[in-house]
Amino acid sequence: MMKKMVLRTIIATAAIAVGLATSTPGFCYDANGVAKVTLVEVSYMPRTILFRLDKAIGSCQPETWIFWDAQGADKDEKDKNAQAVLSTLLTARTTGMPVYIHLTSAGCKAEFMYI
Repeated sequence: MMKKMVLRTIIATAAIAVGLATSTPGFCYDANGVAKVTLVEVSYMPRTILFRLDKAIGSCQPETWIFWDAQGADKDEKDKNAQAVLSTLLTARTTGMPVYIHLTSAGCKAEFMYI
């Protein structure tokens, strides 16, 4: 009887661990660096902003499109996030100030950026 309880506990724990490991999203940026913004594409606003940098970051080569997907819990928050990121990118582009960026190399998806 005790062996059955232990076995059930082990199986239940393993099932929970597998479920959490496969369903919990996480931050997965794997590269960061400093570069200057050379081009900003706004055609897909407010959902996505594309931009190019003058230097390679991770496996994203210079002048490769970098993607920023608007972040937030609802449409209003995503719209505000897109506006803030667009303002940051345009400021960096027009002033020549570099941005410090964290991104996921697979797909060149920006996660965080600072100016």
